[in-house]
Amino acid sequence: SLRTMSNEFPWQETRFQVIELVQKIFSHACASQEFVIKDPLHASLQLLGGLRAVIRFGKKPRPADLPQNMVSDFLDGSAKKC
Repeated sequence: SLRTMSNEFPWQETRFQVIELVQKIFSHACASQEFVIKDPLHASLQLLGGLRAVIRFGKKPRPADLPQNMVSDFLDGSAKKC
């Protein structure tokens, strides 16, 4: 469990809650047969880490379709044919 990790940062509890929320979204998607995530914890950490990087270092101003593109890239893959 993530909660066994160090809790020394003020925002850590909020981080845990966001990770749990993303995992619940993945669980709901599976239950509704939308898609299945092989490892929900790993995937939620990847998604949130990638989101953080895009927010901190990505192009500004951010395109209006950025959220849809990030979810699509995450679920369907970022690769495309050359």
